[in-house]
Amino acid sequence: MTLLLIGLVFSIVSTLIFYLYVIKNWMLILVFVLSFIVFVLLFLLSAYIIALTNKIERKDSEGKIIKIKPKKIYKYYTYLTCSFLKIFFRVKVNLVNKNLIPKDEPFLLVCNHQSLMDPIIIMASTKRVDIYYIMKKQIRKIPIVGRWLKEAGYYYLDRDNNREGLKLILDCINDLKNGKNVGLFIEGTRSKGPNLGHFHDASLKLALKSKVKVLVACVDDCYKIKKNYPFKKSKVLLKFCEVIDYNEYSSLSTIELGEKIKEIIQTNLDMERNKK
Repeated sequence: MTLLLIGLVFSIVSTLIFYLYVIKNWMLILVFVLSFIVFVLLFLLSAYIIALTNKIERKDSEGKIIKIKPKKIYKYYTYLTCSFLKIFFRVKVNLVNKNLIPKDEPFLLVCNHQSLMDPIIIMASTKRVDIYYIMKKQIRKIPIVGRWLKEAGYYYLDRDNNREGLKLILDCINDLKNGKNVGLFIEGTRSKGPNLGHFHDASLKLALKSKVKVLVACVDDCYKIKKNYPFKKSKVLLKFCEVIDYNEYSSLSTIELGEKIKEIIQTNLDMERNKK
């Protein structure tokens, strides 16, 4: 909402200046639209400059690569962008149990995956919570966005490279132990519908090795956004279902933990759907 308001103010002021000194006809509408587009481009340019000049990786005196905690401006820019996209795609979120999010200790967020909007909806709904998601490597190729998310501390998973996959898991485990919250869409790919897909249980090694709490969440009706847009508003669910302490799952295998999480997600989806 903040980004939208700033953009609207920028467009209104630009249009007013043109009205006072240049034109006073229907072309003012075009000026307003173009001004908003210019604002968005300037916002993206500023994000790219930040990503170029504030890198998450540095080399020490011995030439070794060390990670640095991302600056808060990354979180703020990401939140503004996701909030704008939520409004742009006409999404209304039914947010349930936000109070379950652990406040003073790291956690692994595990959620189902229905659409490309899932991480955007979660990031727009958790303003004061830093959660760094594991994403597929293809996103890294998107201009500006790919570079931004890397420098903001998010993770890229190469499913075709086992060596890189293992390195990613070790990095995430180390980051969780050092207080970083990690987000995982356990199905790996979008289900594109209401039914849960195959769970990649091996990814739950992140929890078992780091011994952090597991925050189980579910999203629903996100797959309808593409069909509804732009003529119909989409009402979607984001529910934080349950927090599982390490002592509750320490004796479980990744498969057993995956089954437990899947049952929690399915139960909560059924519960919320029955309310409609």
